[in-house]
Amino acid sequence: MAEQDEQMAELSLTIKSRFKAAWHLSAAIQSALDKNWHWVDSSEAIQNHTEAVTDLPHLADIAFMSAGEGMMVMDEKGCILSINKAYTTITGFREIDALGLTHKAMRDKDCDVWRTLQLNDKWSGEKLNYRKSGEAYQERITLSAVRNHLHQVTHYVGVFSDITEAKHSQNRLQELVNHDPLTGLPNRRLFTELLEHAIKRAEREHHEIALLFVDLDRFKSINDSLGHQVGDKLLYEVSKRIHHTVRDSDVVARLGGDEFLVMMDNIKSIEDAASVAQKIIYALQIEFHIDSKEIFIGASVGISIFPKDGNDVEGLIKAADIAMYQIKNRGKNNFCFYSEELSKNAVERFTLESELRHALARKQFEVHYQPQISLLTGDIIGAEALIRWRHPTLGLVSPARFIPIAEETGLIVQIGEWVLRQAAKQAMAWISDGYTMQWISVNVSGVQIMRSNFYDTVYGILVETDCKPQILELEITESTVMQNTEFVIDTFNNIKQLGVRVAIDDFGTGYSSLSNLKRLPLSKIKIDQSFVRGLPDDLNDAAITNTINAMARNLGFSVIAEGVETNAQAEFLKNMGCEEAQGYLYGKPIDAAEFTKMLETRTQKYQIAGN
Repeated sequence: MAEQDEQMAELSLTIKSRFKAAWHLSAAIQSALDKNWHWVDSSEAIQNHTEAVTDLPHLADIAFMSAGEGMMVMDEKGCILSINKAYTTITGFREIDALGLTHKAMRDKDCDVWRTLQLNDKWSGEKLNYRKSGEAYQERITLSAVRNHLHQVTHYVGVFSDITEAKHSQNRLQELVNHDPLTGLPNRRLFTELLEHAIKRAEREHHEIALLFVDLDRFKSINDSLGHQVGDKLLYEVSKRIHHTVRDSDVVARLGGDEFLVMMDNIKSIEDAASVAQKIIYALQIEFHIDSKEIFIGASVGISIFPKDGNDVEGLIKAADIAMYQIKNRGKNNFCFYSEELSKNAVERFTLESELRHALARKQFEVHYQPQISLLTGDIIGAEALIRWRHPTLGLVSPARFIPIAEETGLIVQIGEWVLRQAAKQAMAWISDGYTMQWISVNVSGVQIMRSNFYDTVYGILVETDCKPQILELEITESTVMQNTEFVIDTFNNIKQLGVRVAIDDFGTGYSSLSNLKRLPLSKIKIDQSFVRGLPDDLNDAAITNTINAMARNLGFSVIAEGVETNAQAEFLKNMGCEEAQGYLYGKPIDAAEFTKMLETRTQKYQIAGN
């Protein structure tokens, strides 16, 4: 027994002596390898170094045990002979636990680690390992082979550090780079990579991909009125609904703002894409409950198909975007497939928008005037100011083409202010020349009211042009009243205080409530031409115009009918009690010079109010 104890003590001393030498050897080898030194025929240097370090056992102990990285010395088979304190700190394994074990990186004799060590005497990499508690951690480890004077491997030395937190930070950074922080969905960058891979696969396997471009309807007004916090929560809930609606194999991404993309890989037919688009629209129509508020939105979905509509990421997204805008223009809350015709329209729209941005500065706009007639006397009693765009190459561009673009881009604010100023100046010019007209009527866009301090604009123009307030009549549509009702009513109540007249345009088409109509400071109601067109033979149109006229008169408003083109229509309107009209029967919109000539040929019986 005593003899065995002696042998064990001797073995222990031998092992300690060997690992101290091995540690220093490893440090030397590590330094040499880092400097690209070659140690193939360096047995004499190793031998000299070994003899030198045996004189410094205490220093070796201190360096080895105080190192911040985990360190281990292993035999030629990879079994651990010794460890330092940092090894225990990182892994939880004490020396008694670790001795005789094989490090995870070296357990598979056929793995790349062993092959690299045999060829290069060094291997570095990252490994997933486990602490004594069973907790996983990520380590960066360097293994070095120690050879004797016969070039035989006698030991391996491992140096490693715990990089778990660093990996978590790296993964989080990668997550932020590739995912939308609000919804957790892939962002444009990651989606682009995924779509590129899907396109390459589809090219090899000859199948189709559908790309859905989803844009929320009414999100901006919700975000502006309820705040960005509610808007962010709404976007998060929207992302969940879209994700739950699509197939497991589909990819949902947030492009930015209120725009989402859905990639449907390997579709059997385009009907699959139509079905998913419809499901998304239905899912988003259901009310959202956010911060004790019921919120209703919709979605417009454009669809493009690979390879028919594009053979790369940019082309597919552009095509789906074009299709989505087509739905926006048609009334929203629906879906549409891309087509060449849509592309042609999109190019035309882009051209118009680009040219429209310069039209005001280049003085391409004109104001034309259409006469408004007294049905009782036949005299011109007013005029409606209508903008026209005379482009040098496109010719006379219809307002139906450029006004929606101007409203969408916000250019209508500047354009509308310019029209109002020109009309006010012209009105005062006619008055100075002795022509008797009661008002100049100017259309006002809802965008003008919402995106500018419209009261200040009107007041400023009155002061600038010295225009009499009662000469100016502002026409707003029913749809403008229906959106942001309180704001619109407050704005026009203030404008009314200036003495400016207010009229409702296109009455009967917007389904505005009578309670809101009653609260507006109105002077006049304009009967829409869609009801006038069928007069006098269409019984429904006759009933509607009679009802509008009677209601307006009972509320104390005057009534004007637009779109009058025949004497029969004029006679019917006159007999039912409508006193004012405008339309091609009396004259088309013409420029100020032509309108002045028209005034010269007419006998005026009415003087300008307040003149």
